[in-house]
Amino acid sequence: MPILFKRGVPGQADRPRARPWHPRRAALLLPVAPALGCVLLLTAAAPSAPGPADAAAAAPALPTEADSVGEAADEAGAYVQERMAATGVPGAAYAVIGPDGVHHSGAFGEDGHGAPVTEDTPFLWGSVAKPVTATLVLRLAEEGRLDLSDPVGAHLPWYGTDDDGQPTVRDLLRHTSGLPAGLHLTDRHDTDRRPPTVARRSAALPPVAEPGGEHHYSSHNYLLLAAVVEAVTDEEFTTSLDHHVLAPLGMVDAVTTPADARDRLPPGHRYVLGQPVAMRTGFDPAGVGYGYLGGTLHDLTAYARSQLDSPHGDEADAPPPVSREERTLAHSPATATGDDRHYGLGWRNWPTTDIGVPGDGRVVWHGGATPGYQAAVLLLPEKGQAVVLLQNAYGSFQESALLETGFGLVALAHGETPVHSGGEPVYGALLVGLGFAVLVPAALLGATARGVFRRSGPGRRDGASPGETPAPRSGWRTVAVWAAWVGPAAALAVTAGWVLPGLWGLRLHGVWLWAPDIAVALWAVVVTCALLIAARTATAVFSHPRRARR
Repeated sequence: MPILFKRGVPGQADRPRARPWHPRRAALLLPVAPALGCVLLLTAAAPSAPGPADAAAAAPALPTEADSVGEAADEAGAYVQERMAATGVPGAAYAVIGPDGVHHSGAFGEDGHGAPVTEDTPFLWGSVAKPVTATLVLRLAEEGRLDLSDPVGAHLPWYGTDDDGQPTVRDLLRHTSGLPAGLHLTDRHDTDRRPPTVARRSAALPPVAEPGGEHHYSSHNYLLLAAVVEAVTDEEFTTSLDHHVLAPLGMVDAVTTPADARDRLPPGHRYVLGQPVAMRTGFDPAGVGYGYLGGTLHDLTAYARSQLDSPHGDEADAPPPVSREERTLAHSPATATGDDRHYGLGWRNWPTTDIGVPGDGRVVWHGGATPGYQAAVLLLPEKGQAVVLLQNAYGSFQESALLETGFGLVALAHGETPVHSGGEPVYGALLVGLGFAVLVPAALLGATARGVFRRSGPGRRDGASPGETPAPRSGWRTVAVWAAWVGPAAALAVTAGWVLPGLWGLRLHGVWLWAPDIAVALWAVVVTCALLIAARTATAVFSHPRRARR
């Protein structure tokens, strides 16, 4: 909220004229206003825990052949379009899969070029790439090319030789390696990036836990897995992925290279002031294993089907590259992540009540996002059912609402009413806090400029005539006034430029990828505070001239 500076109160001319506002008095506000702004920013940036409420009734099965599949498709399609309107997603595609194949699917809206979204439109899948990478690693383990208990250094000699202190391949799969979750080395779009070179830098990051201990979700684990795959196969990660997973499943339109992304991938959408804006999505060639894998709805549906048992026996249907034993190993809880929540080998394992479906079942799932795209695959292995959802918009503060669309599709398929959390209040609060943090130093910068003009022009308040040099302040007083201005402004700039991005595991330039409006606001705070610091420093220097030499 801007601070209004005024000379007097209208309609009260019989009172003595109020003293004009002066920058020295404005300085009294500086320690208070930025501090309040910092509190607002840090409070707004605190993590929240949105999620659908639990329910209590038993979950009915998906519609049988006797039910109207057309009605289920109409209901699901209407729901997806309703959620698109609620979340601002321009385009989406979904599929509901049963034991005998796809029950129904649909595509709605438009892509970043304005063309209609179809089931053949490619999307990036984000961290849904992690279960696909886990499938590849399990394939190599079944072939005897590696063992899940192997220390990383057994395949990457540069990692070290201390086997007892190293994470294993299994630790990488389940995020118990101790690697940090920062995004400083991920989501880079240089075309010459490769998993082994980036993985070396990831391995050098300070650990946050001992290997084999607590779960700390980090894409660095899957960067290292991609490097391990290249080491044991002696070929590029994407080549191995295609040979062992994509080609056998018929995922012929998968996006795995910068050329694929450049030629076939439409722009995704990022949120600016709550509205989706089409922006070209970059491609990290080192990140296919952790997040930069993509493809069409048909591709991701084929992968989801490979994670379910065939009703005719494990190998009777189109041949999945993963056996029932491997699927069971991947889906089973391997490490705890929360209250009755677990992470397996590339998959999350939650109670269905956590996604709004009552009963005592489990959902094996993974969501993912890249700048401009969001995806989710949700499996109910006990029922042989799955839901696949692709959306061409993403924002860090819209993630919960986007995931809830996938959760809602599962609920609908089970005859339940989808549950929604009602939005993310942090986003609006953060925008308001950042607006306040820009306006306060901007107003004080204006007051400083106005004070300089008043001292150098007619009607000056320092007791000197125009053209006459005022008496200099004492040195300590000049420094004290300067510090009163500069200290809080510097603190606010550091909060906006380093502290807040650090809380999100980013650097300031990286915020642009996930929340461009927040990034612009943070830069505005830093620049405005820097200008205020420069102006006050110049004012202090020129208001305390050196004595002439004798």
